Amino acid sequence: AVILLDAGFNTESQRLIALADTNEQANQILLDNLLARFVFSVPVVAILLLTPYFFPLVSYSLIMFSLPLVLGTLLLPQWWLIALHKGRVLGIFLTLGRVLSAIAIVLLVGNSSDVTWAALASSSATFISGLLLWIYLYQDLQLNFKALNYQSWKSYFKVVKTTIFSGFFSSASASVPVLFLSHFSGTTATGLFSAADRLTRAAAYVLSFIEQTLMTRIAKVLQSSPAQAQQETRKLLQVLCLVLTLGAVFNYFIAPWVVEFLYGSAFYDSVAILQILGAWLALYGIRKAMLTFWWSANGQLSVVAKFQWTEAGLISVFSALGAYAAGAIGLSIALLGIEILLILLM
Repeated sequence: AVILLDAGFNTESQRLIALADTNEQANQILLDNLLARFVFSVPVVAILLLTPYFFPLVSYSLIMFSLPLVLGTLLLPQWWLIALHKGRVLGIFLTLGRVLSAIAIVLLVGNSSDVTWAALASSSATFISGLLLWIYLYQDLQLNFKALNYQSWKSYFKVVKTTIFSGFFSSASASVPVLFLSHFSGTTATGLFSAADRLTRAAAYVLSFIEQTLMTRIAKVLQSSPAQAQQETRKLLQVLCLVLTLGAVFNYFIAPWVVEFLYGSAFYDSVAILQILGAWLALYGIRKAMLTFWWSANGQLSVVAKFQWTEAGLISVFSALGAYAAGAIGLSIALLGIEILLILLM
């Protein structure tokens, strides 16, 4: 539900913020995003609440106690702060929310029977961050929503709906490889792969943050000088290619030390996986940057959606084949091959 309420909305909103000339326009974009996601969340939450009736093994109380995460996702406009270059503010409030959530876990959770309280405390981190952030926004930025249009979210939603489900399946497909590996190769192979995968996925998240920040710059330049934007995009991609290639080479040589340091000698077989996934990360970062700089920055959401559907489909098919054929190594190679194919399709 959280992925669905974020996917497809935020990148376009960041682009629009970059094009805003006044604070009122920026506030209108924020309001449109909030209202569109809130309206879309109603059927999503309804389906979530009905899940235990169709799948009795799913705990209803656990779902209810996890709802603050959904509410927090709606409240916390990370994209807006990134677009306004207020990443430090975002970091402060995210940290505050997580610290208070951790304190709640210590106070509420005493043993394994307190699983619902643990879910509530854990899922409240984003919700707490969102509440504290809105106090800051009203007091410090003096947002005035009374002067804004409460109907324009409908036209905004018509634009972004193209990428809502494609963005969801593209983001959710990151979890598919581990599911296939667990099914075909068991827990040992899954553990070895996950040890390396969590490192490269964390790096991929940082890359995505950087690329989204740069996208707002490109979108703004595109409005005034397409030729200059094209030149800047080319330079950024060249620098990114160089940095990520060097990073992949560096990762290849330090992977044995990283695995030994973080996980110990029992995870030695994760070394080769991390080396392959280091190359995957380089190609992934380059492909995502191309998609973001060339099409997202230009507002071509139909093209973005096409590549997202393609990504989700290829990962679903080839990660299953790789995991079935050669376990964790086969899956890693399959993911690397998928990135090569996706770049060629661009």
